[in-house]
Amino acid sequence: ICLHISLWSCDRVHLLSRELLAPYPLLRRVPASIFPEFVPVSVVPRAAEAEDETYVLLVGAPWRIKGVDLLIAAFRRLAPEFPAVKLKLLGWFPDRERLEALAGGSPQIEILKPRPNPEVLQIISRAAVFALPSRCEGAPVVVLEAMASGAPVVASDVAGIPSLVRDGESGFL
Repeated sequence: ICLHISLWSCDRVHLLSRELLAPYPLLRRVPASIFPEFVPVSVVPRAAEAEDETYVLLVGAPWRIKGVDLLIAAFRRLAPEFPAVKLKLLGWFPDRERLEALAGGSPQIEILKPRPNPEVLQIISRAAVFALPSRCEGAPVVVLEAMASGAPVVASDVAGIPSLVRDGESGFL
C-alpha cells in the first residue's frame, strides 16, 4: 500500500530497471526514469588463459540477498562430480561463521576477503563461470563486469538482471 501511495503521489520515479514495476500492474503507468549504469569496459581484463585452477565465482554482499547460501547448496550437490572445480565467494561477509558452516568445511569452497576493484576484475576474468543467484537485485554492475571480461554468466531471473542477461544468448537465467 505504501509503495502504491508513494508512487501515485510523485511526479516521476527513478529506477534501476523498468522491470522493477512489472509485478505491480497498477504502477506500470507511473512516469519512470532509469538510472544509467556505467561500466568502463575498456579497463575490464578479457578472460584469461586457463590457470592451474577452475572455479565458479560469486562477487557480492550481503550474502543472504546475493543468494550465496543457494549457490553453496547447489555447488555442494554437484561438487563430487567435478572434484577439480572450486567455488570462490568474494565479498564482505559480516556473518562469516554462518557462511563457513554452510560450506561445511569443503576444500572446494573458498571464502575470499574484499579486494580492490582492479584485483576483483582480474579474479572475474579468470573464472570459468560467474554466478549471481540473487534473491533481489537492481542492475548489478558486477554482472556487466563479468560479461565484459568474457566470463560465462549464470544469474537469477529477478528484477534488473534480465535486462542485462538474455537467457541463452548472453548468459543463463
